[in-house]
Amino acid sequence: MKVVLDGTAEPPLGPLSRAVAVGDLVFVSGTVGAEPDGSYSTDVGRQTTRTLQNVAAHLEAGGLGLEHVVSVTIYLTRAEDYKAMNEAYSACFSGVLPARTTVVCAMVHQEHLIEISAIAHKGAMQ
Repeated sequence: MKVVLDGTAEPPLGPLSRAVAVGDLVFVSGTVGAEPDGSYSTDVGRQTTRTLQNVAAHLEAGGLGLEHVVSVTIYLTRAEDYKAMNEAYSACFSGVLPARTTVVCAMVHQEHLIEISAIAHKGAMQ
């Protein structure tokens, strides 16, 4: 198992690796929509887009991209954000879409409207 580093100076919010590579797979831990300056949009669509950009940064550090993602788990704080999240999510993926689970739940930090974890495979291309 190898830790994948994306060059982010800010440490994770807990005792975890942001991403790890095992063989042809890269597992990305739950990732949130922090902007480069550390702020968070109050718009779930923007947070979704930014979260997937952050996931992509972790994957790129492991030599992969969103086109390699085979499975995604999404955590939303509000069920009413499902449609807006889907619109932003759809703009980030094309071709064969990853398998996906979406869960509505409370987040550890109030400013997090969405959190996404992903699994990518080096052989997968959409």
